[in-house]
Amino acid sequence: MGSTVTELTTELSANGVSALTTVYQVVGTISSASVAITVPIAILSLRRVILQRRSESLEKVINELRDSKFRDLAASVYSNFPLPESASAEDRVRDFVIGRQDLSQDTMKNAIELVNRLNNIAAMIDQSAVRETDLHGQTHPRIIELAARLDPFILARSAVLGYRWGMRVRRLGEGAKRYYRTSSLHNRKALVRSGITLVESTSGWRWRISRDALRALVGRYVPSAQEVRSQDERDLEAARRVLDSLPASQVHFLDPHRQPAPAPHTSGRRTVSASGVTISLCRRVLGFRRRR
Repeated sequence: MGSTVTELTTELSANGVSALTTVYQVVGTISSASVAITVPIAILSLRRVILQRRSESLEKVINELRDSKFRDLAASVYSNFPLPESASAEDRVRDFVIGRQDLSQDTMKNAIELVNRLNNIAAMIDQSAVRETDLHGQTHPRIIELAARLDPFILARSAVLGYRWGMRVRRLGEGAKRYYRTSSLHNRKALVRSGITLVESTSGWRWRISRDALRALVGRYVPSAQEVRSQDERDLEAARRVLDSLPASQVHFLDPHRQPAPAPHTSGRRTVSASGVTISLCRRVLGFRRRR
């Protein structure tokens, strides 16, 4: 009798464990199914949000480029900043500084504001807030020309200020060039402005396997700051050499807020320059007096 009760108890316990196991399995299956459904929905929702934000950012950039103020700033640059003819950074900076010393304060302010606006657009690309393909597809000829005209000004002013200023605009221009070179709609014809070739035409099969073409497959055109850092440093060093070889009065227009150092002057017998002070001290120590 006792053994029968024990057998029944054991059987009931086994059935209970089996039932609980079945319940756990069902709950696990339902959870897995809910996860399998929820994750793709979450990914699609996130993708929709990202695309919406990119669309809003692109609309903001396009409106910026179409803004009347932006057009006025660009017109000022077109009129007063010629396209550089030399491929050497040193020659570009020298030609610009020597030939543009008559720029007015308003023209300089317009150029600085335009560089800052273009710099902000390049920053949005760095942050992946705007798809490069969408941006360059509508703006690349204008970006290429503005970046080329502003390039020597950016290098010269960065050298005067002592820090990197507006360098993103150079990368933005290079990205627009890469878009032009890898676009089947444009690359067979050179981009020429004012008789100067800004982008050479590309043909044949070599450009199709170039690094730029491979990057274009994933919609990347603007080089990273690390990618062009060595070239930027070489160009900035060339700009510093040019500015060091010119009188301070010729480069003052690059930073109008900086006051030029006053020229040494003399008042009567008292000397103000360092060399004059040294000579006066030597005369006093040696006991020389000026004859009257």
